[in-house]
Amino acid sequence: MVLFGGVAILQKYELSKNISNFETQTPTISKISKPERIESQTVEAVYIDPNYLEIGLTYTLSRETPIMPLPTPDTVEEINLAIEKIKYAEAGEQITVINRFEQDNTIWYQVKTGTNKGWINSLALVGQSLEQ
Repeated sequence: MVLFGGVAILQKYELSKNISNFETQTPTISKISKPERIESQTVEAVYIDPNYLEIGLTYTLSRETPIMPLPTPDTVEEINLAIEKIKYAEAGEQITVINRFEQDNTIWYQVKTGTNKGWINSLALVGQSLEQ
């Protein structure tokens, strides 16, 4: 076995071996007795950027999404209270944007659903297929 260039020699040998065993085949064309008609449907997908939701509009969520009672709790007590009171909007549920604000490069939306009202972090909406 040759260490330097051995791979190239082996590849050349395998290639010539494969070519010598190659059998030519005549392509066949089959007839279709009755042409089939295939109808196409155009589906227009609209991407809604979760960083640019509009106040007053309603969106449908594609997955379960946490709704926080406070957007940015400051104290340990507020954090614990917020964790205890997290609600979840189910996939397919509609949210209406009431307000929007940005803090520390994070966008928060105040939303209402059929039963809940609170805040959704825009990062929780990334990867969802939001529908308007």
